[in-house]
Amino acid sequence: EFAMLTPSPLPRTLAAAIRDSTHKRLEVRVSAVRDLGRLGEGEHRQSALETLARVLQKDEAIAVRCEALLALADARAREHIDAVIRAASDDLPRIRQMALVALGELATMDDRRACEVLEAGLGAEEPAIRFQALVALHHVAKDEIMPSVIAALEDEDDHVRYVALRIAEEQWLKNGTEPVATELLTA
Repeated sequence: EFAMLTPSPLPRTLAAAIRDSTHKRLEVRVSAVRDLGRLGEGEHRQSALETLARVLQKDEAIAVRCEALLALADARAREHIDAVIRAASDDLPRIRQMALVALGELATMDDRRACEVLEAGLGAEEPAIRFQALVALHHVAKDEIMPSVIAALEDEDDHVRYVALRIAEEQWLKNGTEPVATELLTA
């Protein structure tokens, strides 16, 4: 018997990705959003990222919106940070969590609104939100995160405490040259 070799499909064009971003099938939309993220790193950046921001705002599927957030983060789409900040106050915890992931990649210390969103996430009811807020703050505000890390070491959730310990280890204990804060040793 012969094994048929089929050529791999060609990557989506920008026009095809934009068209497929509103397709009725979920898996087609998710795939199109991934392609838009890839296209957002090239010559079609503006159109691709604008489509991702629109998908983030309008699509009803959690999977598609989460993928749009990750694609914006991967494309370093700082020009759409406002859309990511809006997503961080979504009713759905999974969307909020992925928005915090994206903010951890896109925000800087100068983004006061983004930092406020991340700091607010530390007090969220859902452990996954607190976890992701701590990780994102670590990426954005490494030098100013000590009080948040110490507070998170007493979090009720094991995963949040674990990530706080890992951040503390990375930030203050691994190089051995800085004195360890008394609050950290006590916690």
